[in-house]
Amino acid sequence: MLVAPNAFKGSLTAGDAARALARGARKSIRPFPQIRLCPLADGGDDTLEVLSRVFGARPRRARVTGPLGRPLQALWAYAPRRRLAVIEMARASGLALVPPSSRNPEKTTAFGTGELLRAALDAGARTVYLALGGSATVDGGLGILQALGATIFVRAGNGLAPLSRPFLGGDFSRLASLDVEGLDPRLKKIRLFLLTDVRNPLLGAGGAARVFGPQKGATPAQVHRLEKGLALLERWTGKGAGPGSGAAGGVAAGLVPWAGARVLPGAPFVFDVVDLERNVRWADVVLTGEGRLDETSFGGKTVGGLVTLCRREKKILAIFAGSVTPGARRRGDRLGAAVVPLAPGLSTRRAMARAGVLLESAAANYFMGRVRRG
Repeated sequence: MLVAPNAFKGSLTAGDAARALARGARKSIRPFPQIRLCPLADGGDDTLEVLSRVFGARPRRARVTGPLGRPLQALWAYAPRRRLAVIEMARASGLALVPPSSRNPEKTTAFGTGELLRAALDAGARTVYLALGGSATVDGGLGILQALGATIFVRAGNGLAPLSRPFLGGDFSRLASLDVEGLDPRLKKIRLFLLTDVRNPLLGAGGAARVFGPQKGATPAQVHRLEKGLALLERWTGKGAGPGSGAAGGVAAGLVPWAGARVLPGAPFVFDVVDLERNVRWADVVLTGEGRLDETSFGGKTVGGLVTLCRREKKILAIFAGSVTPGARRRGDRLGAAVVPLAPGLSTRRAMARAGVLLESAAANYFMGRVRRG
């Protein structure tokens, strides 16, 4: 049996979820099955933990600027022998760091993520994986570039002035120019990979501002202003941004042309480094899960990738989730995967507080039902 869940956002790491599922399976299966744990991530929550384990990177902390401008200690990881760093944008500039009442992408900054990148450069990193999921910002990566030495000029009175504080999404409305001459020269000597958990483009109906702006607290008027700002960045580069450039408020719009970054879909990358295909072939049954299962889960994320692998290899797949939308349940049925909600009817708050126990119990009940069905 292969146990390969994603993190349950706000409740369980991918490793904790894997261990809970394994405990539940062992309660109902005799003799005890062979179980292989393979926690997963897709460029969003828990990518830091998953990749750190694969690459042998040890945790480090850096004092950075949080999304609301206040200092915080952010976790990242470094493998000195490989000269490889793993960073999660959510640790420095994440939506979870902003109280719901304060969520407003015109008032949040990604400057702290740039400070984490600078810490990685200071440590000697030559390869950096930056996971973009869970950000609180829509700024086209300008806050990150600013922290790495770029100068942002804004309109001030009848002239221009360098912005003397971290760039906010709201500064798009007076953005005049960007001077990248002062960018840290070490950026030219590293490989910087942006791991995305979505494939959305930078602009348009499916883009960074219109899709993710409201999730981060933007009003319709703010979405319009943010879209205009991102479009300005695209005009400055003279070329369109590709799939995944809408992740994390359009970070790729700034980091690809000016920092030499490369966008990678997070789930396929993680699947490759953990050798997921070989692990699926080894197993008879595969268990996965995430906090909320909706129809987007079957796209470029962990669940979608596992569904494709298990269908191809003719493996039994069960998907456990804290909450399940009707569309996701129907999609799972059509694709031949069992969809198992943890606690139907329980409030989200209570379910999150008891996620480990509920996940263990759901796995035990799932296998008990399979035994009864013969």
